[in-house]
Amino acid sequence: PTAHLALRFWVKTGVKITISDHRDPTPYWLLSSRKSDEIVRALGF
Repeated sequence: PTAHLALRFWVKTGVKITISDHRDPTPYWLLSSRKSDEIVRALGF
């Protein structure tokens, strides 16, 4: 399985979200974000 990527080369920060649902073949998502801290907080990591 492959990861889901939502990357922008001009955004220097991002977050890796590990998918723990055994029904989902995607192991993780990689997201570019200028507000990666807010994403982490919203997801409860």
